[in-house]
Amino acid sequence: MTSLFALALLLHDFTWFSIGVVMAPTYILLALACVCLSLNIWAIAHPTSIKQLLKEFASIG
Repeated sequence: MTSLFALALLLHDFTWFSIGVVMAPTYILLALACVCLSLNIWAIAHPTSIKQLLKEFASIG
């Protein structure tokens, strides 16, 4: 479900590029969408490694 929202944000940013709205928020949201999609793909492809990473972050905090 989260991948769909990240993909929607990515497509929304591409519409901004197509109509010529190229400002700092466009690039910031594009980077955010890419990070979200990357994390989602990583979580689907390698659930054990991301689970281990989250455990390490939980032990730090």
